[in-house]
Amino acid sequence: MINLRLPLDPVPAARPRFGKGFTYTPKNYRDFKNLAAILIRQKYASAPMTGPLEVCVVFNIKKPKWVKRDYPCVKPDIDNFVKAIFDSCNKLLWEDDAQIVDLHSFKVYGDPSITISIKEKQGEV
Repeated sequence: MINLRLPLDPVPAARPRFGKGFTYTPKNYRDFKNLAAILIRQKYASAPMTGPLEVCVVFNIKKPKWVKRDYPCVKPDIDNFVKAIFDSCNKLLWEDDAQIVDLHSFKVYGDPSITISIKEKQGEV
C-alpha cells in the first residue's frame, strides 16, 4: 500500500482553451501538474504500479472564513480534482489511470493538501 500526502492546493482539471488559431492548456493547470509530479517523484521512487488498483483521494480545501457549512459542496467539482491529480500520477505511481477499478474520493475543508492511498486490487485480472 502506498500513502502520499502532497502539500498542494487542489486544482481542477482544465479543458483546453482556444486562442488565435491554436489550443493551449491554462498555465495554473500546467503548473499544478508539474509541481504534483515533482512532489510525487520525491516521495515515491519505485517503478509505477501495474495491474488493477484501488485508490482513495482526499482533497483538503481551505475553508473561507465566511462559510458556515461543514462540506465544500460548491465548485470546483470533485471529478475535476480527481482528473487533475490522476493525470499527474500517470507513469509515476501507476502506468495509466485506466488501471483504477475502485475509487473513493473526498472533498473536505482543511489545510490545503491532497492525500492519495493506493492498494493493489486482489483477484484475477
